[in-house]
Amino acid sequence: MRRLLILILGLLCCKVASAQTAGPVRVELSLEGGKTTYRIGEPILLGLAFTATEPGFSLNTTTTEPASPVDTVILSPPTGVFPWLDDQARGSRYSPDYAGMSSLEVNKPETVVLSLNSVYRFDSPGHYKVHVVTHRVGAGDLRNRQPLGALTSNEVEFNVETMSDAEDAARAAILEEQIRQAGDRRQAQSLADELDWLTGDASTRVKLSLFLHPKTFYPFAVNVTRGLWVARNRALVVAELEHALSDPAQALSPSSQLFSTAVALNARLEVPYDPAAPGKPPPTEQIESQYLKRIAATLPQRTGEPLVTAALTLFIQLAQRKETAGPDFGAAREVLVTHFAEVNEYNVDWLLNTYGSYLQDTRIVPALENILETQSKPIMVGERAAVFAQLIKLAPQDVKPFLIKEVCATHSVRLDAIRNAPFDTLPETDECLKDQIHAAAANAQQKRQDLQQKTSFAARFATNAIYDDLLSLYETSGTDWDGQARGGILAYFMRWDAKRALPLLEAALPLNAEFFDPNISFALFRAYYSSGLDAFLRTRLLAAPPAQAGEAAFRLSQHGPAEDQDILRQRLDHWRCQWLGKDVPQTEGKLEVELVQAVIGGKEWQMSDAEASALRESCISPLCKSRFNARQ
Repeated sequence: MRRLLILILGLLCCKVASAQTAGPVRVELSLEGGKTTYRIGEPILLGLAFTATEPGFSLNTTTTEPASPVDTVILSPPTGVFPWLDDQARGSRYSPDYAGMSSLEVNKPETVVLSLNSVYRFDSPGHYKVHVVTHRVGAGDLRNRQPLGALTSNEVEFNVETMSDAEDAARAAILEEQIRQAGDRRQAQSLADELDWLTGDASTRVKLSLFLHPKTFYPFAVNVTRGLWVARNRALVVAELEHALSDPAQALSPSSQLFSTAVALNARLEVPYDPAAPGKPPPTEQIESQYLKRIAATLPQRTGEPLVTAALTLFIQLAQRKETAGPDFGAAREVLVTHFAEVNEYNVDWLLNTYGSYLQDTRIVPALENILETQSKPIMVGERAAVFAQLIKLAPQDVKPFLIKEVCATHSVRLDAIRNAPFDTLPETDECLKDQIHAAAANAQQKRQDLQQKTSFAARFATNAIYDDLLSLYETSGTDWDGQARGGILAYFMRWDAKRALPLLEAALPLNAEFFDPNISFALFRAYYSSGLDAFLRTRLLAAPPAQAGEAAFRLSQHGPAEDQDILRQRLDHWRCQWLGKDVPQTEGKLEVELVQAVIGGKEWQMSDAEASALRESCISPLCKSRFNARQ
């Protein structure tokens, strides 16, 4: 019976292979370079060649690290190998949300190279066979691509031989020396990638050396984390990582992945991978708790970078676990507050943006101000933005000189970071903004981003002293500006003299247009929302075509004062009286939806649940009823 079942399955597989060979796209697997014998720890590269026999097919050429499940690599026999990637993933393989596509030319093969080591670790010598089931091919043009389905390659065979401990040690030593002496990060990482596949204890110790004391090209370090997952002696890896976590001299920067790697590998020691239950979760939280206690106990013995990075790791992990009331979190927070000036510049922005609510302490103000005084690298604009946001909360009275400098700087933060500064205007910025806007307008295409930013700054911070000058400039060259720059300057004009500016705004956003120009409106309402803009939106709410009126309703809810809720409700009531008992066009139905949503919730108002439910239940258009699941 078993032989009969195997025969039937074999016939079915043959039918599948035959159908795919005869189909419009075939895939052929080969061993790169024609090599058929490898030692354990040597890279094994597979070439997947895709050939279309007719036009209309495309190929996903993207390969990722870790390998995505777009390809299923099937190896036999399964003995003597360890599926390390499945062990790492535990049923949750990484799938990218992007893909590079290329059109397959007829009878012109295109090859995608895969690494077998990226999926399996070889532990024993032997003769192996491998084939690939892939979902890389799609039918139709690139805009309307539909998956073709699974394609199964042919099978290729190869031999794996033992690599002796001496060979493993010698190769690892050479690679470490080359990595540490490398003058180029790409070269060093390429060597580290080769080191990753070695599996012996000697190479594992080299990987640990590079992991705990990395070769750096600031701010980046050569990454050997994957190599620790591939290492055959996982107990050795975990023991060394645990020792490092407890070592007061060891830096524990979150970017080093020391904590997360130790937790993940130990958890998988506790619950080994079971192919019959690949999604079985490891005891991650329990091990995290143990390690966090271990790190917290070492804080009093730490100084300098090891102290700050350990506190940072402890602080972040406990915040993520919502364990912020205990003494360990308090100790970590105290270290960060008192040593904030020592936090690495590449950690400041996400630390403040994500966990700044836990760092509302005026003792960090001197460190924040020092960052604003000294940090001028264009690449660090995100750090300055986060610092401004925090400083405005903690010491608004101190921020003005830094703000003036920032608004006038060549490489400034985005307006969102500083719009809440406690100053209605900054007259000190008038002249620099005027000059910068003129300079950018002289080359509006190449200086587009500068023009966008400085016009939005003018709307928020400049006074009316430069109104006439900027108005003259806009009337002369504004047609060459992109939409966001026009939106920013129109917000400035509407702020200071809405009567003069209204014809310009109406020309930019015509009443008879179906929609607002998205680029103009994006900047217009974000740069500075004035009473003139509010009056403009109220007019469009009543008189514009349905789609434009719907956007006006949305903008009023997002930016308008509390009294705009009554205006919106009156417009909704009028609309329902107008359309009650009639066939409601789709565009009008969308307007009803926008009006209902705007009336229910705005930045400055919120309806009770009962009132909101009643308003939804009173929908009259099919679209509105469907959108809110109102009773028919």
